[in-house]
Amino acid sequence: MDLAGDFVYVPYLLADGEQFLSCFAEVNPEDLDHVQSLSQDNFNLKDIVGGDLDFNDLVLIVETISI
Repeated sequence: MDLAGDFVYVPYLLADGEQFLSCFAEVNPEDLDHVQSLSQDNFNLKDIVGGDLDFNDLVLIVETISI
């Protein structure tokens, strides 16, 4: 998939088909960042409100290439 340049792309979750959880704490229901960035291309996500705060529910690895 090709993505347009000059944009900032961020990972987010749609948990249980209705709960939007993002890397911006201020928009999440518990004021918690649900995405941890381990590096520029590696993200760990927490998929529920509350819970164990282990951030191992989904690991997202993004590969970027330049053409």
